[in-house]
Amino acid sequence: MSTASNPAPTAGNACLTLFVGLMSLITVFTLISSCGAEDPEPTPGKQSQQASDDSGGPLPSSEYVVAGEFTKWPFTVPSGTLECREGLFVTFEYAGTEWGINGSAQTRGYPFPDRIWAEDPNLGHGLKISMDEVLKRGLAMC
Repeated sequence: MSTASNPAPTAGNACLTLFVGLMSLITVFTLISSCGAEDPEPTPGKQSQQASDDSGGPLPSSEYVVAGEFTKWPFTVPSGTLECREGLFVTFEYAGTEWGINGSAQTRGYPFPDRIWAEDPNLGHGLKISMDEVLKRGLAMC
């Protein structure tokens, strides 16, 4: 007669549980931080980067960015185009693929940037570099 038993917890299981928990927290933080984002006060003498298209909606604002412009570059690619679409959806384009940086963009169908998201060598265990700095820069264009 065989008895079913739970396998003993391992360091690998604990790391996986920690990783999944952290990714969940990052996703929730991204969703919360993108909700209700208000446009900053206009700076005198500075023109808005967004104009309107024929439908009355704003055109995307975009900026070519490179790794050296950021404290910690969260991508495995050296550069790309950071964009704010419709005043809320932050995306990053590289080699013809446009990735959703915030939860709002991901819910609009832009893929999660897992294939180009760099691991943080200081944290290890597959944990990723925060996209917070890139997200803030993108939201500043909205």
